[in-house]
Amino acid sequence: MANKFSGDPDCCALWRFEDGALNTDSVGGNDLTDGFAGHPHADTSNFKEGSGSAYFNPANHEYLNCDDGSLDAGYPLKNGDATKKMSICFWYKAESWQAASTIIYYKGNSTLNTRSLYLAFDNSGIDDLMLSIGYNGGLSWETVNFGTACVTGRWYHVGITYQDSDKSYKIRIWDDTAGALLGGAEVTGNTANNINVENGALTISYGNADYDWMGWLDEMVVFNDILTSDEIDKIRQGTFGAGGVGDDGLMFGSDF
Repeated sequence: MANKFSGDPDCCALWRFEDGALNTDSVGGNDLTDGFAGHPHADTSNFKEGSGSAYFNPANHEYLNCDDGSLDAGYPLKNGDATKKMSICFWYKAESWQAASTIIYYKGNSTLNTRSLYLAFDNSGIDDLMLSIGYNGGLSWETVNFGTACVTGRWYHVGITYQDSDKSYKIRIWDDTAGALLGGAEVTGNTANNINVENGALTISYGNADYDWMGWLDEMVVFNDILTSDEIDKIRQGTFGAGGVGDDGLMFGSDF
């Protein structure tokens, strides 16, 4: 089976990380560019969807990014976004952890104090996924930890939602080896602060020796709406939008 995202008007971006189209947004115009230090490559022997995944080499500080001005209108947390709600799903498999935080998805710039949101692993002996939102005019972070550790060398599927109107969030992680939700349940709650939205770039990984993602990513999809838990599960199962053959004719892949 393969997900069919093109029929959902709330789907803003889909990076399938296929060989020859690693940076391509399959549903919009949010194509990514390689970072200055190095660029990830497609791994056609270790993936969860299609026929490849993106492998980020820990030795090269590899990342992909898109300037805020190049993001499509309606992309969540783009400068000027008044609705400020989003969902993001992706597969990941960590090769190793950084000594600080290992970042997967980042919107903003800490140097310029344009913080909006990042998804990373808290490596203070926990190795659990954390959602951080920028607030205080982009000067500060508020962080929510999932609370259950992940391990390296194992595929997980993540679904995260955030809605600023009530400051509600959801983190849902599927352990593909165990065949069950990590920690036995999703984590929900409300942040204390509203999210800051500015013109910081979108970055996948980070391009910094202390924070780079180390491992594999596959089928990262972004919505400007709030997905239900059932919809997140359908994305993981490859049945979202009725499933079947994908837009490019490829069938849902498997882990080799």
